Amino acid sequence: MDELAGKQFLRLGIQRVYVKQIRLESNRPATGKKSGNPVIRIDVSSRNHALEPELYEVSLQFKVTVRHEDDSKVRCDLEFSQAGVFSIQDMEGDQLKRVLAIDCPAVLFPYARELLDNLMLKGGYPPMTLAAIDFEALYSAALKKGRRKSISLVDSSDGSVTH
Repeated sequence: MDELAGKQFLRLGIQRVYVKQIRLESNRPATGKKSGNPVIRIDVSSRNHALEPELYEVSLQFKVTVRHEDDSKVRCDLEFSQAGVFSIQDMEGDQLKRVLAIDCPAVLFPYARELLDNLMLKGGYPPMTLAAIDFEALYSAALKKGRRKSISLVDSSDGSVTH
């Protein structure tokens, strides 16, 4: 216990986790018949803002588009935001920015993954389970590109998911 004496601990609290926005347009859901391979594009970004001192809203925005390679028509168009309110005490500057860009989105991601899976099922499509996202690597990449308030998981040049 002596090694903990004199160390200051940073405090991060989850006040609320909620779905902020959902939009689902399902055109000709999957029927089990062969209709070409689906082409799936997933865009994910993270945003945050202060609600009051030491209280922040962080959100993950998802945009999922499903097309079939044989006709390229949009079969499913889904957008949603998974958000949370976090109390963050005893942090400022770059340390606060890192927590808002890495730790808070990492807390929200399992909720967003479950929501995506459920919405795809309710839209008439097979479930879609996302792989884990390395928010720390994305934050580092965003810093190199000069973005600090928003992190995107999509390379804008070709639309590919970069996690």
